[in-house]
Parts: sequence; structure tokens; C-alpha cells
Amino acid sequence: MEDSGVVSGNVVCERLHSRHDGRWVLRLGEDAGPGQTGAGQQRRQLCVACVIEILEQTAVSVVRKKHALSCFCDVLTRFPSAVLELLAIDTRVCTHFIVTLLGTLQSVEDHITLDLVIEVLVSLVVELKSEQFVCCVFEECQNQLSQKNSMRRSLPVFTLLGKLLFSIPVLATKMIQEYGESGKIDKSK
Repeated sequence: MEDSGVVSGNVVCERLHSRHDGRWVLRLGEDAGPGQTGAGQQRRQLCVACVIEILEQTAVSVVRKKHALSCFCDVLTRFPSAVLELLAIDTRVCTHFIVTLLGTLQSVEDHITLDLVIEVLVSLVVELKSEQFVCCVFEECQNQLSQKNSMRRSLPVFTLLGKLLFSIPVLATKMIQEYGESGKIDKSK
């Protein structure tokens, strides 16, 4: 059994956190915005670097990964501007986080966790409003689908793509223009 040291309600992995720069930590009050707490409110902390490392480590249980994802999803939903501001510090870290989430689609088999990963990815990409990150997601999805995985292993990727196309309708048009009309799709098969 691994000991990630994640504090309930927080995502700060005590075993890993000492290596992380303090700029990757969001400090949040229960019902207040970042850095604000009311009387008697408990502060929550979320370290994006800890979330990434928890997701990357194979020794960490699915339960801990699900907790980290759930906390991140909650913070992204409640304080999107704070999360976006934090991720804007370094686009390489944001890209790495997205790629890590996409890798989780292939490494986790728990359906509830997969649904949560997809929810986080869709919310994050929609909130980021950046073509760079949309392209990153599509390229990584294309790589995963080209690995000739079973349909069962590919299903989370197709689900993610469908939810992205539903959430960002202009993507469907762009995808048809780029892949359908340019001949990049092999129609002979």
C-alpha cells in the first residue's frame, strides 16, 4: 500500500511536495476566492505539480488518483480563473498536465476514474480557449488511436473526442476541413 500523504480536501502530497515550487499551489477558502477565507473557514490547498505526479506514478492507487482528479475538477469548476492564471505561468507545464491526463486514459481501467479524467480534460480545454491545447489533445488522441489498441482501450479516447466536439462545435467543422477534405483520412479502407 502506497502512502501519498494527501491531506483530505487538499491535494498536497507531503512526500512529493517539498520538491515543488510554491507558485504551483492554489490556496483556497471553502467558499471564498483564492487567498480569501472567511471567519472559521478552512483553507484548502491544491498543488498542480502534486496532482501531476500523483497521476504519473504507477504505484499510486486509483482511489488516490480519483481523489486528486476530483479535487482538481472541483477547483477548476469553482475557481476557473485562478486555475487558468496558475497554468498560464508556464505553458509547458499545462501541456505536460494535459498529456499526463491523456495518458491516464490508457493506464486506468476504472470507468468512474476514466469519466472523471474526461470531464477534467474537456473542462480544462474549454476553459483554456487555446488552439494550441486543442491541437495538443487531438495529436495525442491520434497517437493513442494509431497504436492499434483494442476497441475497449480506444473507447475513452473516442468518448473524449465526442465530448470535445459537443462542447466546442467549431471543432467539428475544422476537423472535417483538415482530415476529411485534405485526403488525410485513408478512404480506401
